Amino acid sequence: MQGQHRRNLWKALGLDTSISKAHGRESCRTAKDSLRTAKAPRTAKPLRRTAKQPARQRVRIRGRRGAPVSHTRAQLSLLSPHVHAAATSCPTPPPPCPTPPPAPAAAAAPAAATSAPAAATPTAHAAAAATSCSRRCTARPPPPLLASRRQPVPPPPPPALCPSGQPPPPGPPLPCPASRVEPPCLPLLCPSSRPALPPASLRPALPPIPHRCSIKDAETSEDPEENTKEYYEALFASQKPLHENTEVTQLDAIARLMALKCHRNLCRDGFDELLVIVGSLLPKGHLLPQNFYYSTKLLSDLKMSSQQIHACPKGCMLFREEHADTNYCIKCNSSRYFEVDRNGDGQKRQTTVAKNILRYLPVLPRIQRLFMTEDTAQQMRWAVEGNRYTDKMIHPSDGTAWKNFVKKFPLKAGDPRSVAVAISTDGFNPYGMSAAVYSCWPVFVIPMNLPPGVCMRSENMFVSMIIPGPKYPGKNMNVYLEPLVDDLVRGWEGRGIRTYDASKKEYFDMYVWYHTSLHDLPARALFCGWCTHGKWPCPQCRQAVTFFWLNKGGKYSCFDEARQFLERRHSYRSDVKSFKKGRVVRGPKPIPKTGTEIKAELDALKPSPDGNGFLGYGETHQWTHKPCLWKLPYFEFLELPHNIDVMHTEKNISEAIWSTIVDTEKTKDNIKARIDQEMWCDRPELNMQPPHGAKKLGLSHTLRSVSQRPKKGRSSNG
Repeated sequence: MQGQHRRNLWKALGLDTSISKAHGRESCRTAKDSLRTAKAPRTAKPLRRTAKQPARQRVRIRGRRGAPVSHTRAQLSLLSPHVHAAATSCPTPPPPCPTPPPAPAAAAAPAAATSAPAAATPTAHAAAAATSCSRRCTARPPPPLLASRRQPVPPPPPPALCPSGQPPPPGPPLPCPASRVEPPCLPLLCPSSRPALPPASLRPALPPIPHRCSIKDAETSEDPEENTKEYYEALFASQKPLHENTEVTQLDAIARLMALKCHRNLCRDGFDELLVIVGSLLPKGHLLPQNFYYSTKLLSDLKMSSQQIHACPKGCMLFREEHADTNYCIKCNSSRYFEVDRNGDGQKRQTTVAKNILRYLPVLPRIQRLFMTEDTAQQMRWAVEGNRYTDKMIHPSDGTAWKNFVKKFPLKAGDPRSVAVAISTDGFNPYGMSAAVYSCWPVFVIPMNLPPGVCMRSENMFVSMIIPGPKYPGKNMNVYLEPLVDDLVRGWEGRGIRTYDASKKEYFDMYVWYHTSLHDLPARALFCGWCTHGKWPCPQCRQAVTFFWLNKGGKYSCFDEARQFLERRHSYRSDVKSFKKGRVVRGPKPIPKTGTEIKAELDALKPSPDGNGFLGYGETHQWTHKPCLWKLPYFEFLELPHNIDVMHTEKNISEAIWSTIVDTEKTKDNIKARIDQEMWCDRPELNMQPPHGAKKLGLSHTLRSVSQRPKKGRSSNG
């Protein structure tokens, strides 16, 4: 019975049964191993042909779990030499085998088997496998399309002497060319197509690759750091072309395919099948990995570290450093982990699942990577060494805030390779506007040393952390920014961060300093700690500009307060009709407070007895909290620590002006605005007039009735 099963299996694989018995046993054993690797069956029985069955014969094979798997004889005939060739050969063309030469008769058979691969038949493949060199590739044979990662792969046979006559080369053993059996179908991917990287002393000299780094860039008089050495080794190994007829590197190909996997949400098995199909279309000797495991292994040394920091559910603190082992918040006593009633006794016990997690990506290693590539390392010095084609301001380094800071700290900030960074953040709902209310805040760090055309590209904006929701962080933004501020402090104090410069082939001390922040006005309130609502909403002027309240509009306004910033003899200062009634501005221009004065004001604040805010809020100041950025030793010397991004400034101002002129739905010229201007200004031509034909019941009654019936489509809230 067992022999009958062996013959049926031999026929199912499309092989000839007229060979010798010993040869048949060996080949059948090889075929069984191949099918076992590919989730193949243990028994194969030819089905009886029925009236509904197609003309071609089918073979039903019973799988591991008892489910029958049907394959056509043509598919199995293609699969059998394919698996057999993958188990006995390697797609990469190997060098000559350095072993003693064999007898002429012994070498004739493998040479004939490899000379005509197009005309190879199953019988020829079996004969070639039986008479070829016994040396096998040391790498694990690749799994076919139906391979399972759960199925163990048997270890390869020990390497034997190859019938050539040369001394063995250094490094891992390579397959013998005499053992190659060329299948008539498309080749599968083999892990040995990515040969192990030889030692640096035995590595052959490669031609320089333009616009890329090579391992020679790491050769300096100093001992390279471990992370720098691993990065260059991985970068060198991945810069080899995918095959000899393309300039696309192995790293580029894997990065594109991995991006496609994430974008299309492909599963692991689907990605493995995609690699097999793409690899079958490439020429022989390509370096495309065979599955997802080898792809991630290739990218492992190029990845950057990340941290998951547990936070209080209310945002009071982070469980890090000295509070890393704390299970309850030291301020609100909230549990760090979810609590469940496991035993049913009514007492909740903590699990190991955290309620609130802050994702933090350290920014200093990412800035160091910019200097490890020659082209980018040269661009990182553009702020000091770059050529300006105009006298106008085209870069933040042309402003007085940058120049004055460099004069204050010439040794650290004056170095062309010291990095000035900007921070930007804003909230959004990751689930869409129609979903539940959720506020998530990503924080971006932007190196400002790059040229103007490169500085604001998306690939040069690093996501440093993702502040979780679902609630608005508010003044607890200070708590979440602690890891980032600690890195900025570490990048400035002492000798900075030891970094390798690929353009100058040397190590240097890199200093990283905070230059400014970019966001809209509500986000600026979180960064600077000054509330942007109320009668002093300007975080720059603060108490120097007092806004007044519009009764009908229901908000604060400062349209008349801008006159004090004009020259002393400007005509607008004495205009009593175009602005407020009878008001003349004679005071001097307000002088913004310096960083030292603001720091002294913050230090003088006294906390409220209830623990919420400071005393005098809304009466003498509008400080909500002291920003954590004041931990930076140089923060008080920054002249422009916060900025409002251009998009919000242009959009809001331009939209308001255009809508008012064209009289669109978003116009500011509405009924409430006309009533307020009559109260504050002396411009009777702009006052509201009674409707034509209406009884003269008084202007106030008419306006009240009109304001209660706004026109359809018009906004009535200014």
